[in-house]
Amino acid sequence: MQAETLVSSLLNVPAVIDLVGDKRALARLPHNAHMPALVYNVLNDIPDPMVNYRTSTLHKARVQLNPLAKSIGEVKQIQQAIETAMNFKQNVPVGQALLIWCRLDLTGQMDKDDETGVWTQPVDYILQYYPNV
Repeated sequence: MQAETLVSSLLNVPAVIDLVGDKRALARLPHNAHMPALVYNVLNDIPDPMVNYRTSTLHKARVQLNPLAKSIGEVKQIQQAIETAMNFKQNVPVGQALLIWCRLDLTGQMDKDDETGVWTQPVDYILQYYPNV
């Protein structure tokens, strides 16, 4: 399992779905998508081979999630739903992967696109996981 699939599975929970529906996308939303929405990117996904090469390789990934909405309040609601879905998760099976831990690492600055009126504030999470257990 790749980090993209892992994050997609973590975000497929009622708290997130209730706010953004199926408007969750890797890298880019479809043109003219309605708000609110959520876009995520895997910034890096680095394998950390163990001395015992016969076991699964531990991966460390950094992901950035960008909630998009017409108001700051909606952005904060989406961030709260993301936090509920991802922050402080430990030793959780996700599909064929084992998520060792996931933590909020960084919250970026609030920003508004004046042309579209859409607000966003990126949040970064660090994950460690075994892709196939």
